[in-house]
Amino acid sequence: MNSLVKVTRFFMIAIGIWKISLTKNVFLQKCYAAYSLAVPVYMNLFTISLLIRLVQLTTLDVPPGRLFGSLTIAIVISMMNASVLILLKNGIPFVFSEVINEEIKILNSKDFEIKRAYLSQIKYYKGVAICVIGSSCSSAISFTSLNLYKKITDTFMENECFMYEAWFPFDTVKHSNLVMFLNMLMVLIGTCCNVASRVTPQALIIFANAQLEILQIRIRKLFSNEDDEEKDIQRKVKDIVRQHQHLIKFVTSLNNSIKNIIFMEYVLNSINVAAAALQIITVKTASEIIFALVFLILVVLQIFTLAWSANEINVQSTKIANAVYDSNWTDQSEAIKKMMYVILMRAQKPLQLTIGPFGPINIESALLTMKGAYSFISVMMQSYT
Repeated sequence: MNSLVKVTRFFMIAIGIWKISLTKNVFLQKCYAAYSLAVPVYMNLFTISLLIRLVQLTTLDVPPGRLFGSLTIAIVISMMNASVLILLKNGIPFVFSEVINEEIKILNSKDFEIKRAYLSQIKYYKGVAICVIGSSCSSAISFTSLNLYKKITDTFMENECFMYEAWFPFDTVKHSNLVMFLNMLMVLIGTCCNVASRVTPQALIIFANAQLEILQIRIRKLFSNEDDEEKDIQRKVKDIVRQHQHLIKFVTSLNNSIKNIIFMEYVLNSINVAAAALQIITVKTASEIIFALVFLILVVLQIFTLAWSANEINVQSTKIANAVYDSNWTDQSEAIKKMMYVILMRAQKPLQLTIGPFGPINIESALLTMKGAYSFISVMMQSYT
C-alpha cells in the first residue's frame, strides 16, 4: 500500500463521498450516484431517531450508565454526519485529484531521497490508518458482541433497545428482525463513516507534510550541479518559488476547509472522553466496561494523532528556511539571491492548521481537550452523587 490514497479512497467509496470517476460504465456510475444519496439519507434519519430516543430517556428513570451510553453514541454519530457534510460542502473529495497526480510523479521520480521522504510519510500514514481502523473495528465488534450476548441471554433491561438506543416508528418487538438489520447496517456504515471522516483529513495533512519535506530536499539540491548555466538555475529557482507559493495556498485552503471539522471534533471529543469515562465508572458489568474502555482509547488516539500530524505542518514549513541556508544561495547572482530571500522570508511565518477561529492545533491543544473532559466529568459526577 505505497499510497496515501488507497485506504482513504476505499472508505470514501464505502460511504459514497468519492467524487473522482471510478468507472466508465454509465450504469455503474448511476448506481454509485444513487448509493451516494442513500447513505447520507439513512445516516441522517438514524441520527434523528437516536436524538428522539435520547430525549425520551431523559424523561425516564434510567441508570446513569445507560443515559451516558446513549448520549455518547448520539454525539459520535452526529459528529460523523456533520464532518462528512462539511467535507462535501468544501469540496475536499475533489482535492484528491491533485494528490493522485502528485503522488504518481513522486513515486516515479529518479531522486531516491525524494521517494524515501514520501515513502516515510506513507509509512506514518499507515500507522495512523491502522490505529483508526483497528480501534474503530474493535469498538464496533465490542459493541455488537455485547448486544448479541444480551439478546441471546435475554438480559436487556426493561425498554432497552437492541444495540443502539434508537426510536423507531413501529413496534420493535413485532419487527425485531428489522430492528436488528437496521442496527447492524448502522454499525457497518457508522464504522466506515468514522474511519473516512478521520483518515480523509489526516491523508491531506500528511500529504502537505510530505510536499513540504520534498520542497526542502529540492531547495538543498538547487545549486549542487556546478555545470548549470545562469538561466537554468533561474528557471529552477522560479520553479521552487512557484511550488512554495502553491503549498502555502494548498495548506491555507485545507485549513479553511477542515478547521470547522477540527473545532467540532475538539469540542465534542472532550464530551466523548468524559462520557466514555463516566460510562466506565457507572456501569456494572465487565463487558460494558470493556466496550467503554475501547471507545475511550479510540477517541484519545484520534485526538493525539490529529494534533501530532497538524503540528508537523508548522514544523516542516519553518524548516524550509533551514533548507535555504543549507543551499549555496549566497554565492549566486543577485537575481537568484533576491528570489531565495523571498522564500527565506516567507518561511519565517509558519503554516498552521487551526481549531476553527481559535488557536493552532498542537499537542498542547490536545492536552486542553483532555482537561476539558476532566472538568466535564467532575461536573457530571457531582450531579449524580
